[in-house]
Amino acid sequence: MHQNSDKKQHNSVGILDRYDRQLMIWGESGQEILSNSHVCVLHYKLDLMVVECLKSMVLMGIGKITLIGEFGLEKLALFDIEGLQSMNPHVQLDIQDHTGDDCNYEDIPNFRTPHFWAPFDAVIGISAGGPLLQCINELWLKWEHCLPTLILSYAFDAYGYVRLIGNEPSCVINSHAHSNPDLRLTCMWPELEKYHESFQFDKLSQHELSAVPYSVLLSTVSKELRKSKIALNRNSVKAALIRLHDKYMSGSFNDDVNFIEADRYSFLLFNESNPFPDNLTKILQTIHSEPKSIINKWVYHFVQSVEKFYTLNGCLPVRSAIPDMECSTLMFNEQKAIYARKSAQDVAELMEILSPHSIPEYFVRYLLQNLRTLDVVKLSSITREDVKEQSARMTDLLIHQKDHLYTADPNPAISAILGSLTAQECVKLLTHQFVPLQNTLIYDGLSNTTEIISI
Repeated sequence: MHQNSDKKQHNSVGILDRYDRQLMIWGESGQEILSNSHVCVLHYKLDLMVVECLKSMVLMGIGKITLIGEFGLEKLALFDIEGLQSMNPHVQLDIQDHTGDDCNYEDIPNFRTPHFWAPFDAVIGISAGGPLLQCINELWLKWEHCLPTLILSYAFDAYGYVRLIGNEPSCVINSHAHSNPDLRLTCMWPELEKYHESFQFDKLSQHELSAVPYSVLLSTVSKELRKSKIALNRNSVKAALIRLHDKYMSGSFNDDVNFIEADRYSFLLFNESNPFPDNLTKILQTIHSEPKSIINKWVYHFVQSVEKFYTLNGCLPVRSAIPDMECSTLMFNEQKAIYARKSAQDVAELMEILSPHSIPEYFVRYLLQNLRTLDVVKLSSITREDVKEQSARMTDLLIHQKDHLYTADPNPAISAILGSLTAQECVKLLTHQFVPLQNTLIYDGLSNTTEIISI
């Protein structure tokens, strides 16, 4: 799922062993993206915030990190920058020391052109103040449409900020948010309906009935309530479940876990209209033109195609996976096979709709599994207000920032928090997993509070 398939693939066995804990967070696909990513880190002054950011990225396994700035031998030794490499041999750390360039970066070939930034998947401007911040703002104002995502972060005394800047919204392919089971109990297709109707409770033993999936119990009481023209709600469904239980079972209702599970998931019967999900509508309303990033583009076309599928069929494509249930293995596998067959049919129809866009089927299946947790975040944009060179206040601040007369060294704890947070947001943007900031975070270390604002 990575944007640049030409980049060198790492030996997956050693890497996956190293990142076993992280794989539980963003999976093998997320780790592969990180291993093939190239991040540029720019800084105005080498400090603890820069080191914490680098340390986090090295430990998380970002494949290549290019560090550009003024170092000097003393600072390199003090912060043991080169020693970071030993923390993870799978990461390539490229240190470009421009001590003596007065932080103008003019001597770096093509620094002010898009060509210089093309190899990078993301750029971090950390502890970026003074002329460097001015330079970054000018570059992204002029070339933002063809430059990578930019993350700016800075700490001042007990305060700091992190700002995400990009030329298009960032899609989230797995926000890891909770989502309810999608068993289609209110809009079953013929095979599923036939399976549910095949259960004859009067011919089942109590042991067999205690192994019936909760989905079957719910569809059974739903049919009874509709036949009696009784409104479906939590109380009516539970009462119907108790009646069904007491008719065939001798023990207490609370002793049979499948009936308890049916009561817990009774809300699955209440959503009869099956509206088009709000999260997909949000994506369509946020992205106004075809994105340039591969993953953003794929998600955009996928959601458009799902909307077309929904218009044609009146429902969303069925997901192949179903949740675990307190039931017999045989019955669970029977249900699982029914959902898998229907999902395969829906995927085939969806792939036909998507055929002009050449999206890999494995990615379509991945998005289908996370359909209700897909998300999108608007990133910030550089505006003229960020680069007003004639502003007397800006000029004064830049002059004194350069001379280090206006600064207060950030609290070490604040530096550690913001440095790690910067690396974390970079990983979110690279993997398109978990929801990144939207899009600026202000941190107040005195009160230990944060505020997120959209710029």
